[in-house]
Amino acid sequence: MRLRGEDPSPPRYVIEPITAEAGRLCVADPLFLPARARRNFQALFHRTTLHVEVTRAPAPPARPTLVATDVADRQRRRKTFAQNVARYALAEGDRVHLRVQASDEVRRWLGEPRQQRVAEQA
Repeated sequence: MRLRGEDPSPPRYVIEPITAEAGRLCVADPLFLPARARRNFQALFHRTTLHVEVTRAPAPPARPTLVATDVADRQRRRKTFAQNVARYALAEGDRVHLRVQASDEVRRWLGEPRQQRVAEQA
């Protein structure tokens, strides 16, 4: 009995395994060690203190809650990346002050200028 989709004749070609060497951009198992990375992070930031001070400007008056700003807001569509950036951006007049007490290496990673580090150490 022959079933639909079956071919009773033997295959006309033979599939051979690939014997070529893997190239520079081949897919390989990841070698990243997350547990070691966590330990290094903890050791580096063990004696680090971050002081964050946020000063908010007076909030603008709230918009009416019963009226949508546009059709997309009315339909509760997903926001684009640019819309989300604008949504969570600091308002005009808001200020953030960050004070870091850490090793020179951590302060360098956070982008602190070398002149400021030298001035604070003196």
